[in-house]
Amino acid sequence: MRKLAYGLIGLVVIMSGLWLASRALPPTDTEREALTLLSSPPTFEGANAFSTLWLMLYDVPAEEGDAVMAADIDAHRRHHARPWAEGNADPIVSKAATRYRELRPDEEDRQLFCQSSAGSCLDQVRTDPDRIRQLVLRHSTLLDRIASLADHDYVQNLFPPELLFPTPALQVNLYTKTLHALNFVDGDIDQALEGSCRDLQTWRRLGAHSDTLLMRMIGQAFESRSFAPLLADMLAELPLGHPVPEACLRLAQTAEIDELSICLPMRGEFQFVKATMQNPDFHNDPSADTLSIRWRNRMHSLFFSADASVARVAPHYAQWCGERLKSAAIADEPGPDLLEPKPLISFRCLGNWAGCLLTDLTLTAPSAYHVSHLDYGAYRRALAALIWLQQHGQDIEYGDTFASLPAELQSETRPLHLDLESASIHVELHRVSEHPVFSLPLPGSRFSPVETSATFP
Repeated sequence: MRKLAYGLIGLVVIMSGLWLASRALPPTDTEREALTLLSSPPTFEGANAFSTLWLMLYDVPAEEGDAVMAADIDAHRRHHARPWAEGNADPIVSKAATRYRELRPDEEDRQLFCQSSAGSCLDQVRTDPDRIRQLVLRHSTLLDRIASLADHDYVQNLFPPELLFPTPALQVNLYTKTLHALNFVDGDIDQALEGSCRDLQTWRRLGAHSDTLLMRMIGQAFESRSFAPLLADMLAELPLGHPVPEACLRLAQTAEIDELSICLPMRGEFQFVKATMQNPDFHNDPSADTLSIRWRNRMHSLFFSADASVARVAPHYAQWCGERLKSAAIADEPGPDLLEPKPLISFRCLGNWAGCLLTDLTLTAPSAYHVSHLDYGAYRRALAALIWLQQHGQDIEYGDTFASLPAELQSETRPLHLDLESASIHVELHRVSEHPVFSLPLPGSRFSPVETSATFP
């Protein structure tokens, strides 16, 4: 019995020594380089749209917005100082809700606004234009607030960095589609084109200059799947060569490498992961008062190291800023070789088993975001080609004009295709879905001089 006791004591001593040695290991050279690259959050210039987005659904005067935003940040910080306390996991409600008029449409009106990608917005407006005019009039204040996003340059989270930071209501920002479609149906072509192209530019800019994958993906989706199809429908009903605003001509640009790479948002995402892991209250329950919960928290502290976990995950975020993956984006390569998670059965994980398991769970999605970004580049080429054709296709056969597209609008891996039968331009998508191609109607393909003269007096 004594030998068994000595043996157990010896085993505990050995395991404790191994645990201490594992915890004492410094970051590897690769981890250290990644931590250096990701050490500072992304920085932007100009006006931040976050508070405007956050307060969008309340009639907050512009001069009072900063004060309301600051109060919400302070409330969130105090509310979530102990994230596991009762009720503290509930989403924060802005102070504006009790001080200003709410602009949120009711369910009936929400159904009247054109949805993100549900059919033609022009067709929806034409079914009952009088009703849509009343809708736009009722919500003119909200539509003006949405339009003010054009005065902003980027979106950067203002709440304390953490994985579960509050997010604004975003779908509401598509409501201006309905306004632009109504202007077009009513014959105000210039205003309709100007507004559509302005919103396209706005979401292109805000999506490209954001510190979260959420805003990057929202910006790209709003641009390519909502406002671009609306603009294409408008151009399809106008004659080739119809004058378009300068804002529309500026859209005839292919995506820059920084817009196809997820480096910038991944740098921001790393800051959220780092802050969350280094927040002791995120993992430990300070309100626990039962023996079992206190014991669980102590065991967790034995098998979780915030610093080691952050170092372990850093190379997986930093790789998106390296030349190898940027080259993959330029080459339109949907399946680049990514870093594999390190094995869980390792000496480094002995003292950080929970951290190793947790970090590995966060590394599965970015490859899907990479594919979506490549498809966004294809969307951009299709839209740019559409505008080029609209400006250069007068009195020329589509096939001849299409063959004359600027070289930067084509691609060896995914060329644009002209479909004369459906009068559309389309490009294949990497993303696996029920819609394997993205298509836009050709400019002028639905133009009818008789209808136009009747529609636009």
